[in-house]
Amino acid sequence: MLIADRNLYLTADKSRVVEEDDVDQRSLLAGKGCELSEPDAATYGIETVDGRLVVTGRKQVAEPAEDKQVDQSEDKAIIPPETKRRAPRKARRK
Repeated sequence: MLIADRNLYLTADKSRVVEEDDVDQRSLLAGKGCELSEPDAATYGIETVDGRLVVTGRKQVAEPAEDKQVDQSEDKAIIPPETKRRAPRKARRK
């Protein structure tokens, strides 16, 4: 386990670790004094040099999930159901 010596943040796409004063910061990865697991540190390219955390760059780049649009074939087209209207009520006799 590594102990964070300062706040470390992730960018919106979670591709980089940035400092607290960076304009691209979006979510907190590790707060000052908090533990950071070694697998997480390796994922984001964080190493310890002389007791200080150093961001060297991302080592294990995870590919973002692609947005795959499913082609809708003609036989699987969405067909709205037939309307089932009730017949109008007959006037009541008094």
